[in-house]
This record gives sequence, C-alpha cells and structure tokens, in this order.
Amino acid sequence: MSTNPLTLERALSERELSWGERGGTLKGIQPLDLVIQASFHADPRRIFHALTVPEYLETWMALPDASVNCHVVALRVANSFRIDFYRSNALDASVTGSFRIQKQDKLLFTWSKFGESDDVHSIVDIVLQGSVGRCTLELRHSGLRSGSESRWHQRMWSASLQNLAMLF
Repeated sequence: MSTNPLTLERALSERELSWGERGGTLKGIQPLDLVIQASFHADPRRIFHALTVPEYLETWMALPDASVNCHVVALRVANSFRIDFYRSNALDASVTGSFRIQKQDKLLFTWSKFGESDDVHSIVDIVLQGSVGRCTLELRHSGLRSGSESRWHQRMWSASLQNLAMLF
C-alpha cells in the first residue's frame, strides 16, 4: 500500500470538480476521468443506502468481466470503507477510502485501489436526483492516472451499476 494515502480533506481542497447545487455541472474533466449516468426504478433514498451499506454493496459491486466464481466483501467503519473483490476465492483487488455525505443526494468518496498494478488514489463524486420511484445517479471518477486503470474502473462501474439496476 502507498505511504501517502489520499485524505478526504485533501481531496476536497485539491479537486478540480464543481457540482451544481443539485449536480450536473462538471468542470475540469480530464481525459482519463469517468463520467457515468444510470437510472433506477427506485427512490433516491434506496439508492443512497445501496451505496453506503456494506451488505447492499456486496450484492451489486462487481469485478470487470466477473464470473460466477467472483464475489465481494465490504466493510464500513464510520465513514471509512474497504471493498475486497475476489475471483476464484483469491483476492483480485481491494479498494479502501472514506466518504462524506454532503447531502442525502450527494456523496464524495476517496478511492484507493490496490492490486497487481500500482496503487491508484482517486476521487468518486456521486449525485442522486429523482423522486418517488425514480432516481438518476451521476458519477464522476477522477484522478485515474493511466489508461489501463481508467478502463478497469469503467468496466467495474458499468458491471456494478448494471447489477444495481437489476435489483430495482
């Protein structure tokens, strides 16, 4: 693991991102940043819980190109988290970080992925919009430093959000 982890306070002070009061206004998008939007047949409150409760995270988070031999173990202590991705009962990747609830509809995560490649420290911003029975999630994952890490995270988020949509 890296000896210089990204703290939530540093992430907030250094990020080049401005979300509008209800989300949707992105500034400072870099070539390797991911911007993803997904819609769900669920209240924003339910999606919020799916994003922050470990037992729910375990049901929808997925490795890129996941098979039936893959599973996820999630842990949360206060506003810190760890997500372990397993493939064939062997640890494939781990993500650690912390998050801040800025409102019931806005989350900011520090995101540190550890695996076979270099440690990657990045930021995930999520804004939820909607009303009863309908929610749109806007996600920006910034600070990814290589094309391979950007592609890994793109595939991970795509597979994971598809799984989340199937739950609702």
